[in-house]
Amino acid sequence: MNKSHNSHEVIVTGIHLDLTPSLKHYVQDKVERLFRHDTHIVRIRVELECDRQHDHAHKFVAKARVEVRGPDIACSADSEE
Repeated sequence: MNKSHNSHEVIVTGIHLDLTPSLKHYVQDKVERLFRHDTHIVRIRVELECDRQHDHAHKFVAKARVEVRGPDIACSADSEE
């Protein structure tokens, strides 16, 4: 939760991976910048997912839904690391 303003929320979930406190803290620090730039953001939901492709390769996906006063904004990014 954003400490500077009580109406902002950050919800971080992990799918097929262990969501460690340090990983959750890293995500919260990154999205905290968005709250400083846009006062209309109500909540940000972040899903971190480990998607196993084939046998040994992993693909990591971060999906975010930014809930604002108006249409929500959805985005995603993926990486092998």
